[in-house]
Amino acid sequence: MNRFATMPIILNYTSIIIRILFVGILISMYSVQAQQDAVISASQRVPFSKSRNAAKLAKELTGHLTKEEDKALAVYTWVIHNIKYDIKQMTLSKVKEQSIQKTLRRRKGVCMHYAQLLNELYQEAGLKCEKIDGNVDRQLWTYVHSSAYHVSDHSWNGIRINGVWQLVDATFDAGYVTTRERKLAALLKRVLGIPYVRYKLAFIQEPTYHRYNMVPDEMIIDHLPDAPFWQLLNVPMSIDTFRLTMTEKKRYMRSRPKTRSFFNFEEKINQYRFDEYSAQLLGLSNLEFSDTNYFSFGFGQENYVQLNLNKYNDTKVEDLEDCLIRYDEYDTLFYFIDTSKSAFKRQSKVEKIVHNDLNKQEKRRYKLIFKQNTDVINRTNAFIQKDTKYILKHKRARKKTIDKIEKLTATCEKLKAMQLRTKTSEEILSRAVVDIALNSFADNEKKLQQLFTANDSIYSFLFAIEKKLFPLSSRVQDALIEQANNTAEAELWLIQFYAKFDSIYFETRKRAKIFDTIHRIQRDSLFRLFSKNRNECINRGYRNIVEMKKLIKANQTVYTEMSPFVDVDNMGESIQVFNQQIIEQYLAQIDWYKKIVNQNTTINWWLKTDIKNQKQLKVNYIWEKRTESARRKANHRFERSRHLYRIRELHKHQTILSGYKLLIRNKLKEIKMEVKKREKLEK
Repeated sequence: MNRFATMPIILNYTSIIIRILFVGILISMYSVQAQQDAVISASQRVPFSKSRNAAKLAKELTGHLTKEEDKALAVYTWVIHNIKYDIKQMTLSKVKEQSIQKTLRRRKGVCMHYAQLLNELYQEAGLKCEKIDGNVDRQLWTYVHSSAYHVSDHSWNGIRINGVWQLVDATFDAGYVTTRERKLAALLKRVLGIPYVRYKLAFIQEPTYHRYNMVPDEMIIDHLPDAPFWQLLNVPMSIDTFRLTMTEKKRYMRSRPKTRSFFNFEEKINQYRFDEYSAQLLGLSNLEFSDTNYFSFGFGQENYVQLNLNKYNDTKVEDLEDCLIRYDEYDTLFYFIDTSKSAFKRQSKVEKIVHNDLNKQEKRRYKLIFKQNTDVINRTNAFIQKDTKYILKHKRARKKTIDKIEKLTATCEKLKAMQLRTKTSEEILSRAVVDIALNSFADNEKKLQQLFTANDSIYSFLFAIEKKLFPLSSRVQDALIEQANNTAEAELWLIQFYAKFDSIYFETRKRAKIFDTIHRIQRDSLFRLFSKNRNECINRGYRNIVEMKKLIKANQTVYTEMSPFVDVDNMGESIQVFNQQIIEQYLAQIDWYKKIVNQNTTINWWLKTDIKNQKQLKVNYIWEKRTESARRKANHRFERSRHLYRIRELHKHQTILSGYKLLIRNKLKEIKMEVKKREKLEK
């Protein structure tokens, strides 16, 4: 058999196998998704009696599951659906310690409590999990945030599922924080127009799975762990790169250099998890990674000293086989105490520098906002005056237009009642006079034809203006509404976070300014279109009709004068036709004037609404100016209390280290005494 004859059969079998594999993949994907949906729906609610402690809750959630990914998903689902973010602790300078039991009882917590609860539940479910401390990008914070990243301000988790470490952040996936007006405050604002009311912060629980098993390349864009191995990247991102904007970081991750040395994060994580002095390892990693956070390093060294002291204190000096070895071990701890003290001292300097820098930033921003508010208030005043002038102008124009409508109506009635009169001959005119009169009649007809053509083009141009006019007015209104919304949003951020305005506040102010500019440009173009182009066209058409009326009167005179001498039947018919056309032009002009009257009324109403909105915007800006000093003092007090708390923490650690030093000195004295005793006994 020819070998080429078997090729179609082989191809057919291959295509059948590929189709079967494709269908199998689709079925497996569908079954996996169905299994995940079933786990999510079953894990959202657990009876309160079975969720009082972590062990019972983990058993209830994962006892019937066998796969690690299903267990991890079940626990994560329960946490993001049942634990709310604690709003009260969000603005405190110190987050309160809270046990797992208390978190389960209150069903509230901040990022640290979310991470601790997840860690406990995963471990009870038999999964390896670690709490990760670090920083989020400062653009995610709503108040002034330092780019030093000198203090860990966020916590999330790393989970090991099927031998692979994965990152999750339940705090971000549980929901978001927003503002709500208190009922009394909303009533006062609506009735009395008081803008400076207090707003209530509210947590909206809206669970998502964006941060569940997020790819490390994406998580590192806005989550920087203290230890580089928790980035789960073989080429970790440096602190300098993390200080860039999110767009620049994304660009860096897409085109990062491949020439850097390979970093084995798996080995480092295992070393951290099983090392006896994990806090010291974390501190050393942080020191290599961050240029301003010396606290982790100092705490790691301090923890190492404490653990060793506890270990050494388990045995008495008298029971030691070799006092000199123990003396060296105690004496070595002095080095770790000194390095820890120097780290805390450097951290104290960093805290002061950062605190002063934040105060300077705050002053600069308040100064900028104060200047912006002054400019906006001045522009708004000029805007209101301009609107008022427009209102008076449109009122006068409306009155004039109504007078013109009355005159045009009377003229139109006269033209409708016009009848051609003939004249008896009193004297015979010369042929030259007759020819001149007939030529003038023909010239008048040509002029009338030209005027009709001109008016037709004017009316077509007016139709084009009408098409532009109303969409433009709606765009102006939309721009004003958007400006008001953005200003209100900026005001919300300002009140909500006690003027700790950062990127979000300035972004809304910038958008408000953009829409304010759009509003003014479109509004001016609207009034140019309406006041100048439209009125000019209408007036030109009106002048043309007046000229037509004069020409028709002149032709009537020629008709009357020539009727005894020349056959003027054709002239009469022509006059009647032109007269009818002029009447139609008059009626069209009256319709246009009526439209102008209605539009003047509408625009005046719109302008009054515009003035009202602008005054409200001005009130908000004036309030910001008036309360700027008080709010800045309140912010300064808040920031200072937070700074003093951190300084006190550092001093507390310094005191602890001094106590350790004293304890070691006493132990060394005891060892020396024991050595002397033994020497005497040997002699």
